[in-house]
Amino acid sequence: MIPLQKNRRVTLPILLCLAALWYLPAPAQAQVAPVTGAVFNDPNDAVNKRAVSNKLKELIGSADSGSTIRIAIYEFHDSTIKDALKAARARGVNVQVVADYESRRYASGALNPTWTDLENAFGTNKAAPSWVMTCPLGRACIGSGKLMHNKFALFSSVAGVKVVFQSSANFYVDSGGFSGDGNWNNAMTVAGNVGLYDSYYRYFGDLKDMRRTDDQYNKYSDSYKEHGNFKPYYFPRAGTDASTDTIVSVLNNVDCTKRNNVSTGTVYHQTIVRVAMAYFTRQEVADKLRSMDNAGCYVEVIYRKDSITSTVEAALKADRTGTYHGIRSWYLPADVTRTLHSKYLAIEGNYVGYPDMKLVWTGSHNYTYPALRGNDEVLLRVDDNGIHDAFRQNFWDITRAAGIMSN
Repeated sequence: MIPLQKNRRVTLPILLCLAALWYLPAPAQAQVAPVTGAVFNDPNDAVNKRAVSNKLKELIGSADSGSTIRIAIYEFHDSTIKDALKAARARGVNVQVVADYESRRYASGALNPTWTDLENAFGTNKAAPSWVMTCPLGRACIGSGKLMHNKFALFSSVAGVKVVFQSSANFYVDSGGFSGDGNWNNAMTVAGNVGLYDSYYRYFGDLKDMRRTDDQYNKYSDSYKEHGNFKPYYFPRAGTDASTDTIVSVLNNVDCTKRNNVSTGTVYHQTIVRVAMAYFTRQEVADKLRSMDNAGCYVEVIYRKDSITSTVEAALKADRTGTYHGIRSWYLPADVTRTLHSKYLAIEGNYVGYPDMKLVWTGSHNYTYPALRGNDEVLLRVDDNGIHDAFRQNFWDITRAAGIMSN
């Protein structure tokens, strides 16, 4: 029989080792190589209702040690994203966040505990490798509008690759707001495009330093330069009429009647224009869509019933004067758990004289006057057939969920 004293000498080191193992931090998630593509929230699908935030957290969890994550976000109320950023910091990733003042306090005036925790964890010293900040109360960081409305993240290295993550969603969970998980939202991951990353990186610096201008759109000669299949547009944009409305200008590049079939040379296909828009108040855009319908384009629009003006809605619902079907439009009710928060335009057809193009414009930019003239925003153009088709499928999914034709 082993004497009791000897048994203690054997057992105590083992217990100490077990105690040490108990307090070891949980292992980091497996690193996932980033891939360029789109994801979409589907509030009617338990698996995909959080697709956007899950993709963001996957990128955060895969960021390389020593790299930097930079986030510009309108509203930060998601504690799961906060915890993912804190975990990234613990393994050597730097984190920098610019948010609108609304992230600091709720509309009631109460402090947002998620932001308070984030501020305590990372500090506010912008000379440090990690920090967080908000724009001033009631003011964008750059423009003279009220909102720093951006929703993007930059990763200096994920599995050795630079990544731009551009979303339409804020950092909310479920019914916490009209704009996060549980709503119809989308996000683009662009991996390995150094030119696009560098463009966003410079813009992030302007937000961080609050370099004031009412014409961010034209601040740099290459501010809306093409970077491969991608082209960013930064706001606010100076101007007073439709000639400086970026969406109207995009739509002016569309030829409604000359969508050539490359394989046969036939010239009879209509150009198709689809808009999914959370907030729609710019009359010039609605009137342009109606005129395109009259010119022969096939135009479809889905919008949120509580976020559109009566005159814009009337333009979208009006019977066309030509010989085709008229604009098809649907709306979603103001259901906080299942409403529309995406903001995108998808075009398949003749664009700037090129037939059979498939393009998408997406980001934080609503079709409102503040989004154009005052707020800090990014709109990203994507020139890719597969990504366009993914947005088209998402458009169909939303219209089926809406189930309400407004005209």
